[in-house]
Amino acid sequence: MVNLYMEEDKSGASPDEFQRLQRPGLRRIATLDGPIRGLYQSDNSISNIALVVAGSKWVQLDGDTTTPISDLPDDGLSVRIEATFERVGVVSAGEFHIWNGSTVTKVMVRDKLDPIDAGLTLTELPFVVDVDVLNGYFILATRDGTFYWLVPGENSIQALNYATAEALPDGCLAVRRQRDDLFFFGSNSVEVWQASGDADAPFTRATGRLMDRGCLSRDSVSLFDNTLVWTGDDKIVYRMAEVPKRISDFGIEDRLNNADDEPSSWAFTSYGHSFYVLRIPSQGTFAFDASSELWSEFATKDAAVWRPALGIDTQTGALAGDESGAVFRLDPNSSLDDGQPFLRLVSGTIALPATPVANSSLAISIGSDVSAEFTLRWNDPRRGWSSPIGLLARGEGDILNAWRLGVARAPSRTFELSTISPAVIRISGAVANEAWRV
Repeated sequence: MVNLYMEEDKSGASPDEFQRLQRPGLRRIATLDGPIRGLYQSDNSISNIALVVAGSKWVQLDGDTTTPISDLPDDGLSVRIEATFERVGVVSAGEFHIWNGSTVTKVMVRDKLDPIDAGLTLTELPFVVDVDVLNGYFILATRDGTFYWLVPGENSIQALNYATAEALPDGCLAVRRQRDDLFFFGSNSVEVWQASGDADAPFTRATGRLMDRGCLSRDSVSLFDNTLVWTGDDKIVYRMAEVPKRISDFGIEDRLNNADDEPSSWAFTSYGHSFYVLRIPSQGTFAFDASSELWSEFATKDAAVWRPALGIDTQTGALAGDESGAVFRLDPNSSLDDGQPFLRLVSGTIALPATPVANSSLAISIGSDVSAEFTLRWNDPRRGWSSPIGLLARGEGDILNAWRLGVARAPSRTFELSTISPAVIRISGAVANEAWRV
């Protein structure tokens, strides 16, 4: 499937008891200068307005109106943004900055407990790779596996407020909170820490929970469907469990092995479907649906990957940004990407007996908000694809019928149906020769 996903159909109308629904369209809401490197929004932080990092600029985005927050160091890579109730923090190019609603401060390490001591000196943090929040503390992970915590209300880190995820000497690529646990992702392992309740040592390692499975890239880790999902060091996608659970298939893993850069991910929800969106450079963008546990491709016409480079879920719908500086809202009621129709494609294969069989008919159940034009073609092994034929679906519900499709020969015949019409569509299923389910 391309730009479609599966949903169980309990009405009995679909031959295979599933319907294929199109992904949301992309509705542009703003255009900023520079690539979108980060998005954040939370109704429980100091601002319920979306925060965006575009190039070196950190801004508030209210509709299409931007309000500057500050400049940030820009290495061209994505940033990480997290928030407590009273502050928002961002990791950019190895530095960590916090904003309290009026002032932005670069966080550094101080050598004394009292921040107003006359002899106070501040030193640079080691290169910060990631940030998350637990119990009001900002947790800052660094490359060598050392992590620091910023105490609520303070603007610099006490010199002794650090620990090291050191069960294995594999450094740290990412830190993520799941419920009351902190997961430190190294190149060969995942180490788990927990809140201790001790103000002097607020975090302690969870013994017996080390996972011998590493992480390929920081941005492949996403909080998804009440758990964590990431691309492992073996280029397999895992879902967090007592033992990491493989959720990728061989097709996704082949793409990961052929990628020309590190994968990245984000998650969003649309009409009750939770998607983990995995962007594999040069190979495509693929979405895993928690409901069906199936993958589908999300694509942009004539591009190697889907246009959004990153995104976030919000209470008013998902937001996404791309390398051009465009910010989009994902609209499930739209069949357009930034004003242009996008391809929706599905294929299905029928196994055939050794004896050639005349393919007399194909009937496809379609739903569409307006009339839509579809293209049908089929493929027989060793014979290649047929010439495409056009079919027209009337608005609302319709059945597309194709007749006299020639002789099908073993071992199989594959049908492919596609459309680029500006219509919101549903494909419920297909029946060939009134008996074969596609």
